[in-house]
Amino acid sequence: MEIGVVDGCVLCGFVVETCEHLFFLCPFVQEVREGLLHPLALRSSASSWRAWVQWLLNVSRGSTRTSRMRRCVAAALVYEVVCRCLLYRSLCADSVE
Repeated sequence: MEIGVVDGCVLCGFVVETCEHLFFLCPFVQEVREGLLHPLALRSSASSWRAWVQWLLNVSRGSTRTSRMRRCVAAALVYEVVCRCLLYRSLCADSVE
């Protein structure tokens, strides 16, 4: 392992970081996702990231205010995960220097 390279998920530290884990299985992301969906009274039974994205696309079709809000939820989830990962990696790099 190189200096400054994290072996596992930067959000929970449990497993190797894959897209499936990072955006769907990570306990931190699950909590964020549920926190975003709960106010909209949405619950998904999707069993994978790909299935969740397909579900969200299906429930977000149209131009109603609710549909636009649901698309914003998806964008907020991805933004939150990516920002947290970038912040963590930046902090790790700063601590190595």
